[in-house]
This record gives sequence, structure tokens and C-alpha cells, in this order.
Amino acid sequence: MWAAFDLSDALERSEIIANPTTIPVFLLLGVLLPVFLLNVKMVTAVRRDHLVIGLRLLWFQNRKIAFAEIRQCSIQPRISHEYAELMVKKYAVWAKLGVLIEMAEGDWVLVGSQRPQELLDAIRAGRGNPT
Repeated sequence: MWAAFDLSDALERSEIIANPTTIPVFLLLGVLLPVFLLNVKMVTAVRRDHLVIGLRLLWFQNRKIAFAEIRQCSIQPRISHEYAELMVKKYAVWAKLGVLIEMAEGDWVLVGSQRPQELLDAIRAGRGNPT
């Protein structure tokens, strides 16, 4: 309560705005942070020979999974893997369903999707077995 009162009191007297060291803080919090948060996007793309999963920030961080490395895949709810944090690497932001991919070396990857059936069909078509 006192901190809010002190801040509003200081703003009324223009002490904070007149201080040149606070200008970068206001610029960072008022401009750069919203631009950064609005630019975050989950990206999933199926290419000819691999699947690309990533998070686009101001740059693109991605993981490529070759179809040859995929042992099997199926549609699974994200909630069923909430407690298997150590076993499943998740790329599921807000999606309730996802495609669970079992890799040839035994790792599991859960890819969240708003349209999991389309993603599963595209992965299976890329692997050469549409069923």
C-alpha cells in the first residue's frame, strides 16, 4: 500500500519521469516487452522428409525430427502426460490434444496442435504409411 502511494506521489511530482535513468526502464517495460510477447508463436511444419517443431521468438528456435527416426505416433491428450515430465519432451502450449511421437531411440515427444488429426495424417503420409 505504501509503495503504491509513494509511486503515485512521485509520479505526481514528476520525480520519476524527470530522472533520466528511469527512461530505459519505461522503454523496456512499455515498448520492448509487449513487442516481444506479441511475437512469440509456436510453429509446427511438416516438410518432405522431416517434421519441424519450434518456438518463434525474435529468432526461431526449432527441432527437426526426421521421419526415419519416428517409430510410431498417435493422438493423445496433453493432460495424460502432465506427470511424465522426465519421459516426454512436450511442445504443447495451449492445445488440449497432441500427437505423441515415439522416437527410434526410445524418446517421446508430444506435439500440441489445434488440429491433431491433420498433423498425424501429414506425419503418416510423410513416413509413407497413411494408415
